[in-house]
Amino acid sequence: MRPGHRARKAEPMTPAPFRIYAVRYAHRKTTSSEVFYRDTHEAPMTMDYFVRALVSDRHTVVVDFGFMEAVGASRTSPTRPS
Repeated sequence: MRPGHRARKAEPMTPAPFRIYAVRYAHRKTTSSEVFYRDTHEAPMTMDYFVRALVSDRHTVVVDFGFMEAVGASRTSPTRPS
């Protein structure tokens, strides 16, 4: 510290508030046996695919909790045509 200057007390940082949005980017028709492990019912069902958008006054962050590319490549998905 320089002579004649006093150390200031550190102020805690308050994070900016974020608004969180779920953004659906795809929808597909499938069967329960393709979605659930060891399911033999073949019941028709639909699946929706989402990303999350976290938005503040200064930043926008997109979060994808989706499956790995190898998993998507092994089946028909909205990102891989049949």
